[in-house]
Amino acid sequence: MEIITNTLNNIFLSINTFLIDLGYIYEPNDLFVFILIILFIVIIFQKFKIRKIEKIIANIPNIHINNRFTTEIQRINQKLDKLSVFQSETGINFDQIKKRLKNTNNINLIKYNPYKDMGVGGNQSFSLSILNKHGNGIILTSLYSREKSRTLIKKIDAYSSEQELTEEEKKLLSNKQQ
Repeated sequence: MEIITNTLNNIFLSINTFLIDLGYIYEPNDLFVFILIILFIVIIFQKFKIRKIEKIIANIPNIHINNRFTTEIQRINQKLDKLSVFQSETGINFDQIKKRLKNTNNINLIKYNPYKDMGVGGNQSFSLSILNKHGNGIILTSLYSREKSRTLIKKIDAYSSEQELTEEEKKLLSNKQQ
């Protein structure tokens, strides 16, 4: 209430100063009437703005807005449910990978140039063996050249493979058996 009183006093003083500067001599009742006229004009403009906003709001169907929000919330909840399932599955898969890696004690890497007989390339290709103590696992091979890069994976059972192994891959397995 005090803020409103202070604001009205400031308005009154501003109008009073303005009218005196204009050379208008007035009675206190004249100033009161002048303020009432200004307030009445402001109220009329505000009413027009309120009616305009009410018309805009009246044209928006509430049912569609509520349905849209409800549908969007349901869609978000479904995605959250899927994310939760994915998170739990990922945790289970991660635990399985950790258990398998604990049993993996033979990891070896060899870098080489498979194209040295052609006189190109460097030692940017590699073969990586990941085996358990029984000689079961994989060999991952990446062959690099300027034009392309190929990656191969071969399954290893008891230090041997059904697929043909390169010299470098055979060297990895022979090191593991010793």
